[in-house]
Amino acid sequence: MSNVPPTDNPYASPLFSSRAAVDLSSPDAVRNKYLKHEASVKSVGLLYLLGGTVSLILSLVYIGMGAGVVTLSGAELSRRMLIVVGIVFFAMSIVQLYSGISIRKLGSTGRIIITVFSVIGLLGVPVGTLISGFILYLLWSQKGNFVFTTEYQEVIKATPHIKYKTSIVVWILLGLLLLFLGVGLFATLADSNY
Repeated sequence: MSNVPPTDNPYASPLFSSRAAVDLSSPDAVRNKYLKHEASVKSVGLLYLLGGTVSLILSLVYIGMGAGVVTLSGAELSRRMLIVVGIVFFAMSIVQLYSGISIRKLGSTGRIIITVFSVIGLLGVPVGTLISGFILYLLWSQKGNFVFTTEYQEVIKATPHIKYKTSIVVWILLGLLLLFLGVGLFATLADSNY
C-alpha cells in the first residue's frame, strides 16, 4: 500500500481514477490533450449563464406584473402568485448564474449543482435526456474527472499561452441564438403595450 498516493482511493476502479494515466511532466501535452474537453465543460457554464440571465429577466417581469408595474396580455394570475413565481425564478437564476460562473472556473461546487439539474433533466424525454446525459458525461467521464482536479489547475497555470479556438460556425450559431432570444423578448414586451 505504500505505492499508492494518499490522494487516490486504493479501492477505486483503475478506470475511475483520473490521475492514474496522466503524465504531468509535459504540461503543454496534457493541456492539449484535455483542451477540447475543458472547452466543452466551460461551454456548459456558458449555457447556464445564458439560462440564468433569461430567468433573471423573467423573474423581474413576473415581479413587475405582480406589483402592477408591468401588464402583459393574458396575465390572469393573482398578483401574489406572480410575485411568488417571480421570486422562484429569481432564486433559480441566482443558482444558475453561480453554477455557470463556477463551472467556467472548473469549480467543484458548480459541477455538483449542474449535476443535480442534469439528473432532473434526464426526465425530459427525449431531448432533455440526451442533453442532460451529455452534460453528465462531460462532467463525470474520465477526462471530466481530471479536468476538475488541482493537478489540471496547475497545468492551466503553467500553460497560459494555450487557448482554445472556437469555430466561426459556433460564433455564428451563438449570435443567431442571441438574436432569436432578443427578438422574442422584444416581441413579448411590445405585445404587452397593446
